[in-house]
Amino acid sequence: MGKDNLYKSHILESINDIESFTANLDYEKFLTDKLHRLAIIRSLEIIGEAANKLSDDFLKRYPSIPWHDVVGLRNRVIHEYFRINNRAVWQVIKHDLPKLEAALQSKTPLS
Repeated sequence: MGKDNLYKSHILESINDIESFTANLDYEKFLTDKLHRLAIIRSLEIIGEAANKLSDDFLKRYPSIPWHDVVGLRNRVIHEYFRINNRAVWQVIKHDLPKLEAALQSKTPLS
């Protein structure tokens, strides 16, 4: 369970990073600011990679989280980097990450 807590902390830290990177960023700026866009995409990769390493027991404790989609986004930004859908990434940032963060914070850490 210790590794699950570590991976969970990596996910939450990466969400926090993305929130920080996008605090003063609108969609148009996201499209034109390559530095922020690449940092955000890297953070999404970390989220997906950490999620992919979580144990089945951990995943079952958070049934409301679409883990397959979390890992799937990582796979798309890694393997299909040449055709990333920036609109979809922005939607994930604004709509899905807050839900993921809330779900992960809704339970006490595993011991």
